[in-house]
This record gives sequence, structure tokens and C-alpha cells, in this order.
Amino acid sequence: MASRKRIVLCYILLQASFWGMISSICAYQAAIVLDRGFTTGQAGIFCALCYLASLFTQPVIGGWADRHPSVPIKRLLIIMLLPAAALNLVFYFTRPGFLLTALIIFLFGVLETNSYPLIDSMGMQYVNAGVEIPYSFARGMGSLTYAVLCVVTGLLTARFGMQTALLAHCAEQLLLIVCLLAFPSIPARLLPQPQAKSASGHSIWQILKKNKVFTLMLIACFFGMMGVMPISNFLVSLVNSHGGGSTALGVARMAQALDIHLERGAHGFYLSVQPKGLRQETQVQSGDTEAQPEAEAPSETPAEAATPSEDDPVQAADEDETQKAAEVLNVQPPQQGAETVVSEEKDALSLQEIYQKMNPSVVSIVSTLRSGTATGTGIIMSENGYIITNHHVIEGAYQLAVLTYDDTQYTAELIGSDAISDLAVLKIEAEGLTAAEFGDSDALRVGDSVVAIGDPLGIQLRGTMTNGIVSAINRDLTVEDRKMTLIQTNAALNNGNSGGPLINCYGQVIGINTMKMSNFYSSSTTVEGIGFAIPIDTAKPIIDELIEKGYVSGRPAIGIDGETLPATYRIYYRLPEGIYVTRVYASSDAAAKGISEGDIITAINGIDVTTMEQLNRVKNQFTAGQTVTLTIYRSGSSYDVEIILMDRANA
Repeated sequence: MASRKRIVLCYILLQASFWGMISSICAYQAAIVLDRGFTTGQAGIFCALCYLASLFTQPVIGGWADRHPSVPIKRLLIIMLLPAAALNLVFYFTRPGFLLTALIIFLFGVLETNSYPLIDSMGMQYVNAGVEIPYSFARGMGSLTYAVLCVVTGLLTARFGMQTALLAHCAEQLLLIVCLLAFPSIPARLLPQPQAKSASGHSIWQILKKNKVFTLMLIACFFGMMGVMPISNFLVSLVNSHGGGSTALGVARMAQALDIHLERGAHGFYLSVQPKGLRQETQVQSGDTEAQPEAEAPSETPAEAATPSEDDPVQAADEDETQKAAEVLNVQPPQQGAETVVSEEKDALSLQEIYQKMNPSVVSIVSTLRSGTATGTGIIMSENGYIITNHHVIEGAYQLAVLTYDDTQYTAELIGSDAISDLAVLKIEAEGLTAAEFGDSDALRVGDSVVAIGDPLGIQLRGTMTNGIVSAINRDLTVEDRKMTLIQTNAALNNGNSGGPLINCYGQVIGINTMKMSNFYSSSTTVEGIGFAIPIDTAKPIIDELIEKGYVSGRPAIGIDGETLPATYRIYYRLPEGIYVTRVYASSDAAAKGISEGDIITAINGIDVTTMEQLNRVKNQFTAGQTVTLTIYRSGSSYDVEIILMDRANA
């Protein structure tokens, strides 16, 4: 028998080479088929076939190996891997349809996935023969190899195309075969001899029934893998949805292999919390009322897809998280155990008096979107129907409705909206409304008593009042590409409170509720008592300009619409990361300088950008009339062009 040192070294190499092989096919299988034009649903079928093939054929192959101990397991593995390598090359050089692709992936499951238990058996044979093999260390080296080669494969596919993963897979198959040839075969005399089946038998069901703890462990593993595999198989879709490419996918796979959970955060305070807008959204469901719009099919190409404008508002952090009305996420209960400071101000109103005074001036706003509905809160600012709310409450709406405290419903017209300040003004055809009284936000002090009235979690809880204090004033927050100076309060705010009033002890509006802090890492845990409102003294001049002009003048704009290039599209056509220009406004300097649809913006003022949010973050540091430098990719080459920013209102 070979020396223990050689056996251990060869087994470590065997585990490393096997998991290296798996890194390119299992980790990138969904990405490969998606790159070939198959749908996400079809990719799911392919992944299921691979695992089903392994599930049903493992007992067959393993049972055959048990009955034929004279045939070395490594020989069986080589017999399986050689046709798998040939099949891999066929798959690389051809573009089969759905059925043939399904068959090929099924065979991969039979020939490759089944290798794993057989390789484990090779190690266990030596363990049973008295040779100590550090299985945990060998398996750990396999995971490390998987992690490293995931990154390497990601870099290769980013440079040479997604199908390069198949060539990497073929090379790793051949390396595994070489390691198998080098692995010492265990002497036949040390192998257990096949035994005749006992009268009673030892079926799998009897084993499971006898070993209840083992059975429970298998059940736990089953449900654990049910939770893990959807994320694992469709990690490419998660990465692509956040603008990542092949390299990012490789890094994500590496993190997955090393059991590291990468979180995207910023510095300091934002490492653990993020601001969340307070618009409450619901999806369109089958069986909804006829007032609900039908969902529109998404376009398949960057040019055809609905694309965000550079001047579109920056969405609040929770606006993409649509949810059913019955599902309550991030519910923040009213503050318990904290006494509200009783105001000693002269003529201060009681909480009951504040509610009686202000509630008639608070309205519910229902925004009908293409994807469903969103609800928020508004403030009546005039008797003839002008209403203030947040921009993110009405963003993307093609129909707006206002519900007053007495259940009267009105159709609302959008007068003006500003994404930067997150303010909007609506108008309803009504007279004799109860207008809110506005106070002086500059006179606020930390510790002043305040209340909030609004529709937390939707109109089902409309007219809810919560109380607290001013926790901080002049709090600077950066939300996506905009910087806002806000009032911080511990009055409970939730989705649906957006656009509602923050009220002082005199029943005067001193702020417009706009966002809260929520846990960055978990949607199930909230950060308690940290909400924010736009100071009314900041909002007034913007509101006046929105009523007068419908917009806020002086906002900078490049004069383009664009979208992040999908990773699969970018990789297939070997394009750089950047923003795909879908429209250029004729009145813009960008059009005059020759920028056109189909160009890719890769940087602004030397700062790399891949999303419109990143582009806006840099652009909004300037004012209309100033000059910025864009880096444009077109037809295989890049060049810089200086653009004079236009007034957004003229875009």
C-alpha cells in the first residue's frame, strides 16, 4: 500500500480538483443558459434536471460500486468523466435547443454530480482500512479551490464571454481525471467483501426508521437546501439586478463558498441603517378591482425597455419593495416606555386638541401605478384644494386619487413635483376645505413635543396619530444622489406616512414626514424611533415655485435618458460597464456634441459610473450652465466630451 503521506496529498488534490470542476459548471450553469437566450424559467428547469438526475441515479451507481468491489472507484469515475468532457465540448461548440440542452444538463448531473459521493467513498475506504485521512481539511481545500476558481472564471468570462466557462470546465474535468489516475488504489484485500442480503433486508426505509436522529437530520438538510438552492442557482439574476457582471458573480460565488455574507454599506452610521421612504405599495393581484391596471410585459432590449431619465426622481429606498396589502413589513409600533416631554409653552394644545384641529387637514393619497398601487399622506394647504405631499408618493403614477378625512374621494391633478427635495403639489376640485396652519421650523428645539398624523401601512389605518419629540435638527442625510437637511423625530413613522404632517404643540405643521431608518441587513428588523421630516421653512419656497411653474428652476440636467447595461447583454457583446443611452434630448448640449442613442457613458469627470443614480450623484454637485466631462464608449473606442449642463426644466 502507498505511503500515508502520498494518499493524503492525493486525496486533498482530488477534492480540490473536483470542486474546481464544479465551480465552473454549477456556479455558472444558470448564467451560461441565460446568456444563450433561455428564460429564467427554463434555466430553473435545467437546474432542477441536473439535481434530479443525481438524485435518482446515485443509488444505482453507488449500489453497483458496492456489488463490484473489484472495480476501483477511480476507474468508474474516469469512465464517467471522459464522456462528460466530450459532452462538454459538444455543448460549447453547438447551440442546441431547449430539449437537447435539457438532455445535456441531465447527463451532466448523472456523470458529474454523482462523482462527489464516489470521491468521498474513496477516502472512506482508506479510513476504514486504518489510514487516517484529514477529511475536513481536504474538504475545506475543496471549498477554497471552488471559491478561488469562481473568481478566476468570473474574470475569464468578463474578458472572453460567458461561454468561456465551458472551456474552463473542460480543463478542470481533465485535471480531475489526472488526479484520479495519480490516486493510489486501495488493495483489494482491504476492501469489504459483498455480503448476501439478509432475510430481513436492510432497505433504506428500515435504516431511516431505526435511526430517527439521522432521519431528522436528513429532513433538516432537505428543507435547508430548499432555502439555499434558489439563491445559489439564481445568484446570477440577483447580481445582474444590482448591475453586477461576471466578475461580481465570481466574487459572490467565492463569498458563498467561504460562507461569507457580503453586505454593501457605506461609512459610519450608514453601515447599519438605511433611510427608507414611507410610501406604502401593493402589487396588482388577479381578482383585483377593475380600477387596477394590467401589468405590462417588459421589453427585451435595452432600447425598448422603460428607462429612467437622469432627471427622474431618485426613488426612496423601499419603493422597489412592493408588497401585498395583507403583508406588513417593517412594522414599527408606537413608542413604548418613553415618556413624551410635556410642553410648557404658553397656549400649547393637548394631544386631543391637536388631533381635532389637524385631522381634517390630512388626506390619503392613492397612486395608481403600472405595477399596482401606492399610498401615502398629504396636507391640505389651501381651501381651494392645493395639497402637499412627497414626490416619491406620486412617482410613476398615471392616476391620482385623494381621500379626505370625511371619506370624500377626489381625482387629483399633479401641479408640480421635485425629486431633489422630494416634494410634490396636487390639486383637487374642491372648495371650503380645512387648510392646515403652518408654523416656524427654524424655531424648533431638540426636545420639543411633536405629533405625526398619517396612513401608516395604508389607508386601512388612515388618520393614525403618533407622538414624540424632536430628536435632532438640521440632520444631514444622503439619500441615493441627493443630500437633504431634515428634522429627526422619534414619533413613530411607517410606510404610508410619507407626505403627512409633523406637527408642533400648537397644532401647526413644522415638517413633512418623508422617511425612516430601517435595518440595512434585514427586512424583518426595524430601527426604532428614527424618522425624518422636511422642515416646512425649507419646503415653502419650493412649494411656491411648484405651484407657479410646475418645476424648480436651476436643477442640472445632461439631457439624456439611460439605463444600466444588463450583464448578460454586456458580456455577450463585449461592452464595458456603463450607462446605455436610450434617448438624447434635442435641446441639450449633449445632442449638440454628438452624443446619440446607443452610446455608453462609462464615467463623468473621471469617476466611473454604471447606474443613473451614480451619474446623478456627481451631476447634482453642479448647477445648470456648468460644464462636466463625460467619457463615451462607441464602436470599440472611448473618448471624452465636455457637456454644458442644462436646466432640468428645459429638458
